[in-house]
Amino acid sequence: FYQAQQAKVGSIGRALFNLKFDNTEKEKDWIYRVGEHCLAHNLNNDMELDLWLDLSMRYGEFFYQEEWAKTKDEQAPQELLQYFLSHQPHLAETRLKSV
Repeated sequence: FYQAQQAKVGSIGRALFNLKFDNTEKEKDWIYRVGEHCLAHNLNNDMELDLWLDLSMRYGEFFYQEEWAKTKDEQAPQELLQYFLSHQPHLAETRLKSV
């Protein structure tokens, strides 16, 4: 996971989300932890890991604990990821503007 995502964190993470680390070891630790959080939610294919990384870069390592990400029911892993993707705060703002 780390090797596949290091370039993305270094380029997209810095450019779009101002994601910065003091050194490469801290960056590596963060990427590993993000991967572990994803796996702990039973999301383990490449696309799920990639989407989880995107959410983590945008909203932080523990985005799934934020109020907007909390669900009321137990959901299957793929349903949970879909819930996170569809309930992102910037999407809620867009929905409000279009009403």
